[in-house]
Amino acid sequence: MPSASSRADGLWRLAWTCSPVVEDSLLWRLEQVGIHHTATVREPHRGEVVTVLAWADRQAWSEQQVRQLAVSLATLAAVFQAPAPRFSLARQTWEEWSSSWKRHWRPDPVGNALLVLPAWLDCPPEQRHRRVLRLDPGRAFGTGEHPSTRLCMEALEGHQGVVKDALVVDLGCGSGILGITALALGAARVAASDVDPMAVSTSRENGALNGHGPERLQVVHGSSKALLPWVGFGADVLLCNILAPVIMELAPDFAQLLKTTGGQGWLSGLLISQADAVQKRLADLGWRTELADTCQNWALLAFTAWS
Repeated sequence: MPSASSRADGLWRLAWTCSPVVEDSLLWRLEQVGIHHTATVREPHRGEVVTVLAWADRQAWSEQQVRQLAVSLATLAAVFQAPAPRFSLARQTWEEWSSSWKRHWRPDPVGNALLVLPAWLDCPPEQRHRRVLRLDPGRAFGTGEHPSTRLCMEALEGHQGVVKDALVVDLGCGSGILGITALALGAARVAASDVDPMAVSTSRENGALNGHGPERLQVVHGSSKALLPWVGFGADVLLCNILAPVIMELAPDFAQLLKTTGGQGWLSGLLISQADAVQKRLADLGWRTELADTCQNWALLAFTAWS
């Protein structure tokens, strides 16, 4: 809970209207600088833009610091050859935030039979046939709304025969949504990791919301090597929803994380334009890859070892 003095100072409400391809990087950078209260607003019939909202404590952030942050984040769009985000800044009280933040989140159907449900909402009657994945969003990336996350979730749903009774590795787990999805679809156990301590605690908390303790959802702090003690001779399924440069950096460790006989991996978080480079990187390391699916400008790669 914020202190009394912090409450008196209130919050900055930061808003970026940007291309959807920039959203992932923007949320990741906000997490890196310690801004964890975020939301993404998607308006019907405006799929070409999203609005990323973030709230920063005015006791911790001066107006000059916030505006400098916004200038530095504007350069993210150039990486994706997208227009620079339109930024706005406003003051907001803690009371206004607490009454408005949750309004940005709604039950979110994914695929044919999944439903990402904010923890404070009841399941809508018309969605009760779906598998409910309860989530406390806004503290770590990956709520099921972003195309890269949806691609991974839909791949898991479409390959339930592979997921059932499997040991699943989730590298860069964020909110824990992919591991929770795998467990809902019948996975035996998930070993997950993230370099962000906030993501580790959030994944554990979201796992508990869905009835999964550490015996089924083991979340560790660190990157690929932190998972090695938990995977034995290799996992049956490997998931990695991280930006393309990070995927290519971590790729040499995949051979220790995923079974080279019968293992199935999915990679997302990369743009379609980056898929060829990632595929070449994996091919050089002995993996067979294919473009499994796309959504908007995002790609999903499936990979297995050469038989």
